Amino acid sequence: MRGYLNLVILGYLPWLLVEQLKDYFSPIVAVLAPLIIVMPFIFRAIKQQDFISLLFISGFIVYAINLCYPLTIFTIYFKNILLIVGLTAMFSVILEKPFTIIYAKETVSPDKWNHPIFIKINTIISLVWSAVFICEYLFKLLNLPYYIVLNTLLIIFAAVFSNKYPDYYKNRILLK
Repeated sequence: MRGYLNLVILGYLPWLLVEQLKDYFSPIVAVLAPLIIVMPFIFRAIKQQDFISLLFISGFIVYAINLCYPLTIFTIYFKNILLIVGLTAMFSVILEKPFTIIYAKETVSPDKWNHPIFIKINTIISLVWSAVFICEYLFKLLNLPYYIVLNTLLIIFAAVFSNKYPDYYKNRILLK
């Protein structure tokens, strides 16, 4: 679960903070404060080649630039970041390199990293996260009421699923 913390922190914390800060401080302060807070996670994502987290933070940076200097191209990118992240997660599965492997390697011994069960579990978890990102995009696009609540429930679901599914899958195989 600890590995997924990087994804959640880089994917959501800056957005939550800037939304609170922008009403009380200048746009520059509202943007720099969250970036400074998540800087260790950005370095970690770069070191691990965690492209999904880096896409999220790039989306935040574009949002930040747009907040300070509104430009159409940045607005278009920002509005589509969740779709971009969702499709990138899906392509990681298609390319047989599920993005969640980066996080799972933190809790699994290296001798199991190439095992078919390890890869299968991470394929399913990556698909779930991909679906969550795309659903978030659709919720935002459709301007659904209670977007924040739905969004939060999706994130909680994906985090709990990511934590519980590996044990469920391994137990299911043992029962066969």
